[in-house]
Amino acid sequence: MMAQRPNEGSSDTPERVLLKAGLIGERQAREALDRVSAMPRRRREVPGRCLPQAVVDLGMAGKRAVLEALAEAWGLPFEEDVKARVDPAFLGEPLFKGYVSFKEAARRGWLPLGVEDGDLILACAGPVDPLLLEDLGFRVPPGAKVRPVLALAREIDAVLDSVDPEERRIGPGSVAREWEKEGR
Repeated sequence: MMAQRPNEGSSDTPERVLLKAGLIGERQAREALDRVSAMPRRRREVPGRCLPQAVVDLGMAGKRAVLEALAEAWGLPFEEDVKARVDPAFLGEPLFKGYVSFKEAARRGWLPLGVEDGDLILACAGPVDPLLLEDLGFRVPPGAKVRPVLALAREIDAVLDSVDPEERRIGPGSVAREWEKEGR
């Protein structure tokens, strides 16, 4: 039930991390932030979730470079191909094996990928609040950990969209289609 916590550097914002890494300049950061501010409010509620995706979408930096920089700064591993990594059993009955509700996953930008060495692997599009991670740690078997891995928001959303609407229990709708509507 222990939760793995990110390094102290996790307080760095994605903007600061990508600037320090030299992946974007001040002008590009402003352009990416403008793109983020135009996103629906629900999309912006999770800190750090949107800017990395905007930087990649605008062609300012590659996906791998962005994920590497953020992962190093936040002390997290990263996953480039979430769809290939997710355990298909986690998309079946019960959804996400009961660790996280679809509503909570969609709201927080989380995606349970599966269990590895007894630990729950959780894809996230930004740093996970240690208190939320601790709460999630109480949902796993004793001795297991919650191990977050960094992924881009659109990749997480695409898998969430593949979940049968009947399983979602929050009604139909498309998380990834919002990215398309926003010109992503």
